[in-house]
Amino acid sequence: MNAKIYIITVLLFLAYSFVYSQKFLQKTKMQASMGGIVSSDSTTPFLLRSNQFGLVPLKSGIGFLNFNIEQDYDSLSTINRKLKRFGYGYGLELHTNLGRANQLLLPVAHFKVRYGAFEFYAGRRREIQGLTDSTLTSGAYVWSGNALPVPKLQVSTPNWVALG
Repeated sequence: MNAKIYIITVLLFLAYSFVYSQKFLQKTKMQASMGGIVSSDSTTPFLLRSNQFGLVPLKSGIGFLNFNIEQDYDSLSTINRKLKRFGYGYGLELHTNLGRANQLLLPVAHFKVRYGAFEFYAGRRREIQGLTDSTLTSGAYVWSGNALPVPKLQVSTPNWVALG
């Protein structure tokens, strides 16, 4: 099991370096990170796990690898100062925990399409619901940032739209 996770991780980093150098993905944001969590107790302290969207396991003594690729809408206006009518975006994140808790997680995987003021969205992404300070350790009252995001289908108007 561990050998498969190591091989997948190495392949992801090689794919990251290859894809990053291509011109056709210039609007795409990519990020790769690695780190570790060690504590004197066998469990990870709560404040290291809170508001991490379920990525940090309960058992301490892990190393993690993270790969993220995303593209948002083209928000630049045209020469006439009008936003393009159609746009699309996507996001994919792969997170691997290695050590006392071996996990392969897919916390973000979504696709969205915008036409005019309307957006169709399918998948899971990190969200903060309502008015809250996302930098506080307590997080929001309504929407927890301590679990993996919930997959959903959604039709919405992501920006303010005037009626009439």
